[in-house]
Amino acid sequence: IDQAEEMAEAEPEVHERTLFLVKLLYGTYCRISEIGARPGYAPVMSQFRRDKKTGHLGFFIPKSKGGKRRTVAVSDQLKEALIRYRRFRKLSDMPAPNDDHPLFVRHKAASHGREAGMINANLGIRQIREIIQEVMNRTAERFENDGLHEDAAEVKVLTVHSIRHTGISHDIANGRPLQHVQADAGHESIDVTSRYLHTTRAERHYSAKTKRLNPLD
Repeated sequence: IDQAEEMAEAEPEVHERTLFLVKLLYGTYCRISEIGARPGYAPVMSQFRRDKKTGHLGFFIPKSKGGKRRTVAVSDQLKEALIRYRRFRKLSDMPAPNDDHPLFVRHKAASHGREAGMINANLGIRQIREIIQEVMNRTAERFENDGLHEDAAEVKVLTVHSIRHTGISHDIANGRPLQHVQADAGHESIDVTSRYLHTTRAERHYSAKTKRLNPLD
């Protein structure tokens, strides 16, 4: 995210989109297929909607893995990121229920398919992968320059799906209820979500460092 923010600061016309993409992937744990255009699905801004009962903002995913729909809770910081991104695109701060602006628009016209020649069209899955790969490559280069060679090597093999895993893992490690993470991640069972509990290994290591082998010493 730090790297994406630097990119957005240096080239906002290109990377404000990049920054919001990274924050959306991390903040909602969404899958690439849930935000990338594909036959029969073109994500739009009105998928950010307020709950009629609570007034809280959510991101609606009409069809996910297994054909299920869900609404992911949107944090205050992600809401701020949405407002920033929409202001950059010269839109109102929050989308109306009928806002059909594409979630992520192309900077260059599509070269083929039904959207050939169109600028105001959604990014596809391949384009999203390429954008995230550029962020990963620049982050790895940043680590290399800082002498963090192992970190750079790890970042080089990360994918878009890695951001989903990271968001889920961090939320669990920070104490967010498993049931809430399960609902937002779209996992079929709590057992799937529980697999991410491995992130507490580091915490367990540090809490064990000062254990005494002879309590009477």
